[in-house]
Amino acid sequence: MLKRRSLLSLLLLIMFTSVTFLLASKQDINQFYKKTRVKHGLWHQYLDENMNPVTDTLDYKYLRHVNYDRGAIRGFVKHYYKNGQLYFEAYMTQFDPDGFADGIVYYFHENGKLMQQLQYENGRLNGTAIYYYDTGIMSSKGLWQNGAQAGHWSYYYSNGLPASSGVRFGNRKEGEWKEYFEDGKYSIGFYENNQKKGLWLYYDQKDVVIMTGEWLNGVRDGQWKYYDVQGKVVSGGSYTEGKKQGFWTEPTAGGGRSEGTYLNEEKTGEWTFYDSEGIMLYKGNYSANLRNGKWTAYDKSGKVSQELNYLNDKLHGVAVYYNERGLVSTRGEWDNGLQTGLWVSFSPDGKKLSEGLKYNGKKTGKWFEYYDDGGYETGPYAEDRHNGKWQYYNANGMLYAEGQWLDDIKHGTWTYFDSLGVVVSTGTMEGGKKNGNWQETGSRGEKLSGNYTNDLKNGEWSHSTAGGQLIEKGFFVNGLQEGIWYKYDKNGDVTAQVMYKNGEKVK
Repeated sequence: MLKRRSLLSLLLLIMFTSVTFLLASKQDINQFYKKTRVKHGLWHQYLDENMNPVTDTLDYKYLRHVNYDRGAIRGFVKHYYKNGQLYFEAYMTQFDPDGFADGIVYYFHENGKLMQQLQYENGRLNGTAIYYYDTGIMSSKGLWQNGAQAGHWSYYYSNGLPASSGVRFGNRKEGEWKEYFEDGKYSIGFYENNQKKGLWLYYDQKDVVIMTGEWLNGVRDGQWKYYDVQGKVVSGGSYTEGKKQGFWTEPTAGGGRSEGTYLNEEKTGEWTFYDSEGIMLYKGNYSANLRNGKWTAYDKSGKVSQELNYLNDKLHGVAVYYNERGLVSTRGEWDNGLQTGLWVSFSPDGKKLSEGLKYNGKKTGKWFEYYDDGGYETGPYAEDRHNGKWQYYNANGMLYAEGQWLDDIKHGTWTYFDSLGVVVSTGTMEGGKKNGNWQETGSRGEKLSGNYTNDLKNGEWSHSTAGGQLIEKGFFVNGLQEGIWYKYDKNGDVTAQVMYKNGEKVK
């Protein structure tokens, strides 16, 4: 009922204000009483952001409307934003030079939403005060007494959920307070002279204790513990004057934990990390909170999976990676967090798969890449892409192909060889496809010659014996024989003509 009366009073106040403003706008403003220098009637005053009067009617923050009765303020005092929106409104029987009022005072956001609802008595804040976000959601509520916060106060996030609540005396937090995190978790503990002190308890959204810790003079000092859902301590350590000191066990992502030593809030010496099942994941050394020196990682069975070296928290030096059988899968070098130097990779059974140089994490220079059957390919990389001439060898070490690459795409002359090293085809690649003239050799040594367009035979093609005697010739269109094909005898005379359409003989 009280809340409904307050809302009704506010509506009546706004209606009365609007009417008086319209009436006053038709009156003379900034007048004096008769021939005296005593202010009388409606006065307009331009103010800066600190409520100081200014003479510039264009460069101001607020416009004040005040009613005077022979020098004394009577009725409503109102401040407006530059856009005309009401900022402040209070009904006054007296007006303090410092701006204090008596009664209920309302402040509004520039969008018209209520900002504050305050109560003054004898020029000082007294009684309940309510504050709002510009969305209309309450941000805080509490009591004032003689100009100081006193009694219970509650604070809220912008979404309306509670942020904290407790008692204030003389603008200081005192006694038990409850503080919420935005995800719904919360803590309960005591303040003394506006500083946290003693044991604080931290709860999850289901009111289960997840952490406890000691405070002294507003900083963490003493033992801190972390609990699982069954209430078992899973991690913790000590603070001294707000800094972690000595041996600590800490929770990690996924329900795991880490343990090691702190010195003045910085990890130092050996630290070990475990998964949620207590299986060791990796361990290594810290210096001034940065990984330095050798770090070793382990698989679920406890075998070493990685041996790494760090310098100021970046990979630096030799790194070795192992497969499930305990064999080396990759070995290489890091420089200030980037792969630089020789890198070699191996198959699960220990056979070499590739080797070459990397610079700033990318393959560069000559590389060797090996096949399961014993063959290999070799050529240059630039910026992690094939560039330049690459050669391909079979298991017997015989060259069976070579050609040019450009930015990981076959581009330039390519040649293919048989098992005896004889050329079986050669031609040009553009954009990764055969384009231009190609010379090909059949299984009996006969020669084929013609053009490709995007991997398809196009234009005139000829078929000759190994000795160069013409056998037949004709045209291809998009990979299909088209038109008249001519066949020749040993004397070079035409012996037959065959018509093709879309690759099919026409009878």
